Amino acid sequence: MKHIEGHQSFIITKKKVMNIMLKLININKTNTYIEANYIPEDSNQVGYIKFDFTTNEKTSMPAEGFERTYPSMALNGLKRILDDLKSDPSYQVPRERLVMWY
Repeated sequence: MKHIEGHQSFIITKKKVMNIMLKLININKTNTYIEANYIPEDSNQVGYIKFDFTTNEKTSMPAEGFERTYPSMALNGLKRILDDLKSDPSYQVPRERLVMWY
Protein backbone atom coordinates (compact mmCIF):
# COMPACT_ATOMS: atom_id res chain seq x y z
CA MET A 1 0.00 0.00 0.00
CA LYS A 2 1.40 3.37 -0.96
CA HIS A 3 1.17 6.07 1.68
CA ILE A 4 -0.02 9.43 0.36
CA GLU A 5 1.14 12.40 2.40
CA GLY A 6 -1.72 13.91 4.38
CA HIS A 7 -3.92 10.80 4.07
CA GLN A 8 -4.43 8.08 6.63
CA SER A 9 -3.93 4.48 5.64
CA PHE A 10 -6.65 2.00 6.51
CA ILE A 11 -6.71 -1.74 6.37
CA ILE A 12 -10.21 -3.01 5.95
CA THR A 13 -11.05 -6.53 6.99
CA LYS A 14 -14.29 -8.37 6.68
CA LYS A 15 -16.04 -8.98 9.96
CA LYS A 16 -19.09 -11.07 10.41
CA VAL A 17 -21.70 -9.04 12.23
CA MET A 18 -24.22 -11.03 14.17
CA ASN A 19 -27.63 -9.55 14.80
CA ILE A 20 -29.74 -11.39 17.32
CA MET A 21 -33.32 -10.51 18.16
CA LEU A 22 -36.03 -11.77 20.40
CA LYS A 23 -39.50 -10.62 21.21
CA LEU A 24 -40.68 -10.24 24.78
CA ILE A 25 -44.41 -10.95 25.04
CA ASN A 26 -46.93 -11.06 27.87
CA ILE A 27 -44.78 -8.68 29.93
CA ASN A 28 -46.11 -8.37 33.46
CA LYS A 29 -44.75 -6.28 36.35
CA THR A 30 -45.79 -6.46 39.99
CA ASN A 31 -44.40 -4.72 43.08
CA THR A 32 -41.65 -7.34 43.40
CA TYR A 33 -40.96 -8.85 39.99
CA ILE A 34 -41.18 -8.48 36.24
CA GLU A 35 -41.77 -11.45 33.94
CA ALA A 36 -42.33 -12.27 30.28
CA ASN A 37 -42.38 -14.97 27.70
CA TYR A 38 -39.91 -14.58 24.87
CA ILE A 39 -39.62 -15.86 21.32
CA PRO A 40 -36.18 -16.04 19.66
CA GLU A 41 -35.86 -14.65 16.15
CA ASP A 42 -36.98 -17.00 13.37
CA SER A 43 -38.42 -19.45 15.89
CA ASN A 44 -41.77 -20.54 17.20
CA GLN A 45 -40.25 -21.77 20.48
CA VAL A 46 -41.27 -19.86 23.60
CA GLY A 47 -39.16 -19.28 26.69
CA TYR A 48 -39.96 -17.69 30.04
CA ILE A 49 -37.98 -15.26 32.19
CA LYS A 50 -38.80 -13.76 35.58
CA PHE A 51 -36.71 -11.26 37.54
CA ASP A 52 -37.41 -10.54 41.20
CA PHE A 53 -35.94 -7.07 41.58
CA THR A 54 -36.24 -7.15 45.38
CA THR A 55 -33.90 -10.16 45.68
CA ASN A 56 -32.14 -10.07 42.27
CA GLU A 57 -33.24 -13.67 41.66
CA LYS A 58 -33.81 -14.83 38.10
CA THR A 59 -36.08 -17.70 37.04
CA SER A 60 -35.71 -18.95 33.51
CA MET A 61 -37.22 -21.67 31.36
CA PRO A 62 -35.29 -21.32 28.09
CA ALA A 63 -36.87 -21.87 24.71
CA GLU A 64 -35.88 -25.33 23.46
CA GLY A 65 -32.76 -25.07 21.31
CA PHE A 66 -32.06 -21.51 22.48
CA GLU A 67 -30.58 -22.08 25.93
CA ARG A 68 -27.37 -20.06 25.59
CA THR A 69 -27.76 -16.39 24.69
CA TYR A 70 -31.48 -15.75 24.71
CA PRO A 71 -32.29 -16.00 28.45
CA SER A 72 -29.71 -13.30 29.26
CA MET A 73 -31.01 -11.15 26.38
CA ALA A 74 -34.55 -11.51 27.72
CA LEU A 75 -33.37 -10.59 31.22
CA ASN A 76 -31.59 -7.50 29.86
CA GLY A 77 -34.80 -6.50 28.06
CA LEU A 78 -36.76 -6.73 31.30
CA LYS A 79 -34.10 -4.74 33.18
CA ARG A 80 -34.27 -2.04 30.51
CA ILE A 81 -38.00 -1.74 31.13
CA LEU A 82 -37.28 -1.29 34.85
CA ASP A 83 -34.72 1.41 33.97
CA ASP A 84 -37.34 3.15 31.82
CA LEU A 85 -39.72 3.11 34.80
CA LYS A 86 -37.07 4.59 37.11
CA SER A 87 -36.34 7.44 34.72
CA ASP A 88 -40.03 8.13 33.97
CA PRO A 89 -42.55 6.97 36.60
CA SER A 90 -45.41 7.59 34.17
CA TYR A 91 -43.92 5.08 31.71
CA GLN A 92 -46.40 2.33 30.86
CA VAL A 93 -45.02 -1.21 30.87
CA PRO A 94 -45.51 -2.52 27.33
CA ARG A 95 -47.19 -5.87 26.65
CA GLU A 96 -44.51 -6.62 24.03
CA ARG A 97 -41.00 -5.41 23.29
CA LEU A 98 -38.37 -6.24 20.68
CA VAL A 99 -34.85 -6.82 22.06
CA MET A 100 -31.89 -6.63 19.68
CA TRP A 101 -28.21 -7.34 20.16
CA TYR A 102 -25.54 -6.75 17.56
